[in-house]
Amino acid sequence: MFVAIEGGDAVGKNTLTTKIFEWVLVQGNRAKRYTCPNYEGPIGRVILDRLLTHRALSEPLELQCMMMADRYATAAKIDRDLLTSAFVVVDRWWQSAYVYGHATGIEKSLLMDMHEHLPQAQINILLDLPWEQATTRRPYKRDSYEKNEELMKKVRQGYLDLWTQNKDRTPDKWVVIDASQSPDEVFAQAIKHIEARKLTLK
Repeated sequence: MFVAIEGGDAVGKNTLTTKIFEWVLVQGNRAKRYTCPNYEGPIGRVILDRLLTHRALSEPLELQCMMMADRYATAAKIDRDLLTSAFVVVDRWWQSAYVYGHATGIEKSLLMDMHEHLPQAQINILLDLPWEQATTRRPYKRDSYEKNEELMKKVRQGYLDLWTQNKDRTPDKWVVIDASQSPDEVFAQAIKHIEARKLTLK
């Protein structure tokens, strides 16, 4: 099974991804965990440099092309993992490119075309939190995206719009969880949805 965890900055994606990964291992199953972008890789290091400067906002298409290359490198690993029946959970997937890319001025159709060949998650979990609450969790803004309040508000709305659009067709595949809850409450809801989705896939 392939699960994608999505949402804006400081909503708890890394915490939930870690909890799900550890939960799968405790069940005695094989699990793989990825984060996009992979800042430890060569492309990821260049991406991080762009995010820490003005170039992420002044050259959004360049950044998204690098993000795309990073995701396709991860996609090759995910494809191999799924072939061996491993449970895969990823912190950010193509939805981030779509939402952040469009918020910085890139056409939605282009963003969709760029990522259409990526493996699709069986369940996409959006952790939703108003930017006003998210910013209190991380007062120190790490990069040029986080420092742009208007952009972050656009990103949140972009996520909600994308999930609303897709939930109409496959509600069990597109899940929104209120990220203002405790990490344990968020985790419990996520597992509930994952288990339910696994049943529909059998």
